[in-house]
Amino acid sequence: MSEAEAGQGGRGTRPPGDSGHYLWLDALRAFAALSVLGYHLIVMGGLEVPVSSIGGWLNFGFLGVDLFFALSGAVMVISTRRLIDSPADGWRMTFTRRRLARIVPLYLASCVLFLLVVEPFRLQQDDALWNLASHALFLHNLFPSLHGALNGPSWSLGVEMQFYALLLLIAPWALRVSPAWLLISAALVSVAWRLVVFNAVAPMDEAQGAGHGFFLATQLPGVMLSFAGGAAAARLLEHRRPGSDRASNSAWIALLALLAWGAAGAALLHLQAGYWTRLAGLLGAYAAVCVATSISIWLALRLPAPPRRLAALIRGAGNLSYGIYLWHAGVILLLLRLPVLSKPALALACLGITLALSWTSWRLLERPCLRWARGSPSGATAPRQAGT
Repeated sequence: MSEAEAGQGGRGTRPPGDSGHYLWLDALRAFAALSVLGYHLIVMGGLEVPVSSIGGWLNFGFLGVDLFFALSGAVMVISTRRLIDSPADGWRMTFTRRRLARIVPLYLASCVLFLLVVEPFRLQQDDALWNLASHALFLHNLFPSLHGALNGPSWSLGVEMQFYALLLLIAPWALRVSPAWLLISAALVSVAWRLVVFNAVAPMDEAQGAGHGFFLATQLPGVMLSFAGGAAAARLLEHRRPGSDRASNSAWIALLALLAWGAAGAALLHLQAGYWTRLAGLLGAYAAVCVATSISIWLALRLPAPPRRLAALIRGAGNLSYGIYLWHAGVILLLLRLPVLSKPALALACLGITLALSWTSWRLLERPCLRWARGSPSGATAPRQAGT
């Protein structure tokens, strides 16, 4: 999911004045990945970050996953629009090849290294074969005992791949229906699913209910509104008036985003673990998060390109975001075996090692696979498209 270059606003065309390059989406991707890393440093590494401090957001860093889902919805709309409007046949084959090239190589590499280096004992467990097979097929998120069993953050990759499979079926409809109906349809699915989740977890004690609520609520139907919010933000590009300024009203949109994130944060502070067990969390707080992520993506799609040096930094951070997301948990677990490290030292070491691994995997694995999927010659620099 690098910067989005896609046809919009009509068959095979972009809105007038639109370069098709949405670099600020990369900034959101990097922010989401670093937020999840920071959250896991708190819950796994014991790092203490007061909510009132400048890094207090990290206490809610798990919402970075919701932001990732919304980004995926936006980028997939832009990408599939370009593919469907292309004169070439077989957009589904092209879409599938690019998605597999983006997701699978690093996912498999991180899972294998996690097994061999971080938790090799899992190979000796009775369910080892089933664990490996479910992860290889991206079905592990469907089973409580396997949800995050190999490299905790990888549970969301199961949801992501299931979303891609659904998109192969509904993309033409999603690109044809109005953004409002897209949101309404997804909201009905998510609300219905989360009502079922509430009835399932309400009788449980808080600790057990929170874990079970998280597992159930984050299945694909439960997070459809996250994907649809980003998709609707991207669809709004098609309704921009010819000649309209890409940055117009951005200040108001930024203010709306801040207010939405503030409402979501206030709800989370009030609910605590009840976010996964109480109806106010499963529906109300989640809706606030979806509004915040959607508006943030809408803003990112409207902002003008940053200065060249900043653009290069943002592009690089976006390239590393997938690696940051998949490498950091294993790094934390390994560093926790070094008791001499203080918590701040552990955090700095985790960040440095994770960035190094992410840069290496981008250069040696991810980028070559993406070039192959786009059909560009080895070493050539092809224009990057939405979703790659």
